[in-house]
Parts: sequence; C-alpha cells; structure tokens
Amino acid sequence: MLHIIIHFPRCTGHTRKKQLLTSIGSRASLKLDMEEKAVQVILYESEFRSDTVQEDRDFFFIEVTSSRPLDGEKKQQLVEILKDEVFNFSGICNDCVTIVIRTPEEGSYFGTRNA
Repeated sequence: MLHIIIHFPRCTGHTRKKQLLTSIGSRASLKLDMEEKAVQVILYESEFRSDTVQEDRDFFFIEVTSSRPLDGEKKQQLVEILKDEVFNFSGICNDCVTIVIRTPEEGSYFGTRNA
C-alpha cells in the first residue's frame, strides 16, 4: 500500500485535480508493480501559506508512506513521477517540490499491507 499526500496552494480546476490524482495513481502503480487500488493519492489545498521563512509560498510538499520498503531505484522512479506530474499540473519548478518517503517500522502500520 502506498499513500501519497500532496500539500499545495489552493487553485481552481476540479477536473485538473482529478486528473492529477488519477495520473499519479496510475503511473506509480505501473512503475512500482502494484495494483492501482494499492496507491492512494490525497490532495490537501492550503488557501493560506503562513509561518514559512520564505517569501514564495508557491511550493508543493509531498508525503509518501509505503507499507513496505522501497529500494533506492523505486524511490527515485517515484520521485521522478511526482515531480513530472506536479510540473504538468502547475508549471512549478522541481526546486519548489519537496518529497519525503517513509516506511513505518514493523508494528507501526495498521491497514492493508497486502495490496
């Protein structure tokens, strides 16, 4: 199971957001040899970007939680997909995208591991 949470500035375009969710889920499941239902993508929009040091609040923060460890090559492939999809969606440069990939320690993940 792979959970991808994308934090980004509020924008319009429900159809584009749905396409982003679908495209990331499809590409990630294909590249990581997972069933498509095993990749869940969530968008969190923020109308206000506060408490940040930088002036530019137009950035994306992506959290990935994997129920199973991903090797370095799979992580890099996932990062490339995410950055590519964010660029296609928003036009934002890769320097404005931060991605964190986590795998909880054994006994700390409660959910579907077999998907």
